[in-house]
Amino acid sequence: MSPLAYAIVVEKGRSQNRTPPPVGPIELWVIRKGLKIEKGQTTKSVAIAVAKSIGKHGFEGLFMFREGLKASTATINQIWLKMSQRVARELDK
Repeated sequence: MSPLAYAIVVEKGRSQNRTPPPVGPIELWVIRKGLKIEKGQTTKSVAIAVAKSIGKHGFEGLFMFREGLKASTATINQIWLKMSQRVARELDK
């Protein structure tokens, strides 16, 4: 799964009662998070359980990109205005 596809799913969330997501990326997530693996479990068995749960229950999106853009729009607009004024001054020379 590409990081872009993962980011979009985390941003927007995932509806319930769908086909479970791929186990491979979730297994890597289990390892990176350092989730406790109980006796008789493997990282893969935990990842399978997580994937099944996501498929059944879904999850709400975090909307980190939407909120980040909202929080920085004023700054982006200020930078854009300053740069466009600078370009206009350079063109007037």
